[in-house]
Amino acid sequence: MVPIAEMFWYAFRSLKHNTLRSALTVLGIVIGIAAVVSLISLSQGLSFTINEMISAFGTNNVMVMPGSLESQMGGGGAPTGRPVSGRLFEKDISTLQGVAGVGDITGYLMNSQSVRFREEELRVSLMGVEPDALFRIYKDFYVLREGRFPRDNDRNVMLLGANIADETFERKISVGQFLYVGPEEKKFRVIGILEKKGGLEGEDNDNAIIVHFDDLNGLSTTTLSKNEVNGIIFRVKDGFNVSQVAEAAEIKLAAAHHLRVEDKDFAMMTSESMMEQMGAITDLLSLFLAVISSISLVVGGVGVMNTMYMAVMERTREIGTLKAIGASDSAVLALFVVESGLLGMLGGIIGILIGGFVALIVILVGFDAVFDLQLILFALSFSFGVGIISGFLPAWDASKLPPIEALRYE
Repeated sequence: MVPIAEMFWYAFRSLKHNTLRSALTVLGIVIGIAAVVSLISLSQGLSFTINEMISAFGTNNVMVMPGSLESQMGGGGAPTGRPVSGRLFEKDISTLQGVAGVGDITGYLMNSQSVRFREEELRVSLMGVEPDALFRIYKDFYVLREGRFPRDNDRNVMLLGANIADETFERKISVGQFLYVGPEEKKFRVIGILEKKGGLEGEDNDNAIIVHFDDLNGLSTTTLSKNEVNGIIFRVKDGFNVSQVAEAAEIKLAAAHHLRVEDKDFAMMTSESMMEQMGAITDLLSLFLAVISSISLVVGGVGVMNTMYMAVMERTREIGTLKAIGASDSAVLALFVVESGLLGMLGGIIGILIGGFVALIVILVGFDAVFDLQLILFALSFSFGVGIISGFLPAWDASKLPPIEALRYE
């Protein structure tokens, strides 16, 4: 039996002897592994970002939205317009308050309004809430940079996200300055500015303008009916099971709408249900990307197989010599399999470096990408496996060559 170290050294010398052909052969593996590594790191980064966003939502929090989830969340973020089907009203907040385990609760309004700061006027989206309840529900999400949070007894004040304060208008907005909202130019004083979060998970936070529910509801340009809300958010009290409370709330609200639960005209989302739905989407996306990038790996595998068949033909006399001095069929098979595996691994190493470089660029741009040891080991073993599988048939043919015929080969 030929020692393993000697097999690898023999294979390495063979590849070095045909440097150009080896380089061209591994190109397909390089492209395939680079695509696999970069796409998987991006999809894992997307999953990480989504989980961060859901974690920011809060494990004890439940969101109720009119209509279906798909119609309200298709564009991302909180629903901003009138639902296609189903509507929620302030009386639904009272209904939910009667469910055991429901703690802090607030309805919210989302309304696009013209906002003037000094001489500049832009159209932006405002969110109206009951401040005390909202900031208890999202106590870990909203972080102040300056000023203070609004309270329920505050009127005509607003809390700004970092982007609104720093970038939306030509001049930066500071605490204590005034903005004028709507065609009536209702005067609002900036009472606080939020810390910038950045990234996808902080986009809504950084672009937020939060005012009191009644102040936004009083603007004449609202698109909702009297006492109608865009949605409801509540926090489940400590010691209660979130899924059970959400299910009880769903049953009670459906009954208040005179509907069966299966026919409900609203969507109720917990962090668990959001993770399940988004996890299924990201898993399908990862699978799709892996399949697409694997096509180039198949091409690379065919290239390795072709190269190994050529190597067998060119080295027929060498194979005969090996057998003549006592090399067994299994030893010859192992020599060529190791050689093809090294071709695959070489392509894998270069592909990993390229894929890691792509992931680094993505991170520097500001998005999340996961490039870890587990992914590197997977890519290395996968590329080595592709090389072995692609080279097995040529190696098998080489191992079965009769020594006399091989030595006589011209």
